[in-house]
Amino acid sequence: MANGIEWRQDRSRCASCSTTASRSDNRRIEDTARITVESQFIVDHAAEQLSGTFQHGWVSANHHDADVLGHAIVRATLSFLALAPASVEDAATALAHLLTPYIEAIRTPS
Repeated sequence: MANGIEWRQDRSRCASCSTTASRSDNRRIEDTARITVESQFIVDHAAEQLSGTFQHGWVSANHHDADVLGHAIVRATLSFLALAPASVEDAATALAHLLTPYIEAIRTPS
């Protein structure tokens, strides 16, 4: 065990099939901790940019709804950095499935 954390080489195997974390795994753990702990400025900036796009683009949402949507997308994106999805396509489809009803509800028809 390195730094008290034990990693599994292949998460699809049983829990008894584990190995000690390598240096690259430790670096990833440190980077992930930084992303999750020191990333509020990233969340704020990216959410602000997305909010503007949702207000002035095809969604035409009001400020509050666009802000909620922007923050949700940024936080989901950061969670994918911390724990990458098995399939990027499946993750994108799932996120679209989750957010579509909200976007349709806040969208102002032109």
